[in-house]
Amino acid sequence: MLVMESGVVYTIFASCQIEATNEPAVLYHSVAGKGPLWCRPMAEFTDGRFVPVKLQQS
Repeated sequence: MLVMESGVVYTIFASCQIEATNEPAVLYHSVAGKGPLWCRPMAEFTDGRFVPVKLQQS
């Protein structure tokens, strides 16, 4: 799945869990391949700041 936040497109790698809180989370990374692998709590990931996108194939 591809998602966008603030104009940057990310791909979701996996769902995971935050060790300290056992809170569900999401692992994601920029489709441009730059920068770190990010982890965000599922609640933040699904609150509307990320939206699903489709990349146009050339």
